[in-house]
Formats: sequence, C-alpha cells, structure tokens
Amino acid sequence: MTDLNRLPTSHCSIVVEEAGRGNLPVLLIHGNLLSHEVFRKQLGGALPGKYRLFGLDLPGHGDSGDALSASRTYARPGLANAAFGAAIFGAPIPVAFRRAIARADGLARKSIFEAARSGVGIDQRELVENSPVPLAIVNGAEDPIINLDYLEVPEYANLRGERCHRLPRLKHAPFWEAPEIFDELLGAFIDDVAAR
Repeated sequence: MTDLNRLPTSHCSIVVEEAGRGNLPVLLIHGNLLSHEVFRKQLGGALPGKYRLFGLDLPGHGDSGDALSASRTYARPGLANAAFGAAIFGAPIPVAFRRAIARADGLARKSIFEAARSGVGIDQRELVENSPVPLAIVNGAEDPIINLDYLEVPEYANLRGERCHRLPRLKHAPFWEAPEIFDELLGAFIDDVAAR
C-alpha cells in the first residue's frame, strides 16, 4: 500500500508517494520530463517490504505544481543535467510515461535544457571523485544516451563494489526494464549504507 501526499514548498506544491514502513528512507528521483511513476515497479514491488520508499514529482513534472518562478526553480543544479529520449526504454514508451512527458511544464523543459547547455550546475566528476557519500551506478549496457566508457574514467571516492554496473541487453531505464535485477542491486546498496 502507498500513501500520496501533496507538500507545499516555496517553489510549488510537490507530490510525494510513500511506500513501505522501514526505518531507512530511500528517495527515488525521476529524470527530466517524467514523474515518480517511472518507479512504479519499485514502489509496488518487494522493496517496500524492507525499506521506506519515497517517489516524488519534481516541480513542473507529474502531479507537482508548476514552479512559481521558473528561473529560480528550474535552473537549480539538481534539475539542470537531466535528459530524456524516446529510445531509452528499448520498447514503446509506456502510456504513463507519455502522459508525464505531455504534462511536464513547458518552462521546465526549456529552462532545464538551457541551463544544461550553458553549463549551469555542479561539476559531477569533481563531486564523485571527492564526495564521502556512498554511490552506486547502474546502467543498461546498451544505453543509447550515456557514454558508459566515460563513467569508468573518474576515480570515485566511494563507489560501491568499486565498479559501475552494466546490465546486459538493457537500455536507459534498467529499473523499468528489469526491476528484479535492479531492485536486488538497490537493496544491497541500501543495506551497505545502513550498515555504516
């Protein structure tokens, strides 16, 4: 069972779906133009039996409100580097995802892509090479968007298992394409973090 909540913020109202009652909260953040529905298989799967999952809709996405100030909200570093392409799922885009893309605030799309092109945001390589925060990287081995070889270049400060996972025969959304494999890796990562 899940609970859906609408939380007021200074940027807009944010919709958050909560699943599970575990002690360790896990925040699931979707990519550009989508919504927390991309994590439906995690929110409705086995993970909530052990963990407390939160799937949120970013401003201007899903059921969250549009930003009160596009320049203040959509150019935030956390939104600036998201990307989405029609070929990423390796199959027809699910109806819920097509609805999410159509619903996304046009100003969000415009602002996010402009921010990414102009270099707004953080230096992600510097972040992963220096952050003490545990990190796990899981991608489809046939991802048409991400340069997977580049992900092998940084000297990660805290990468689980000291390697990036490439799941065979999957594209850009392994959490959707093979949730049982993804969830096993995510669960192991969460357990490692909880044990620290």
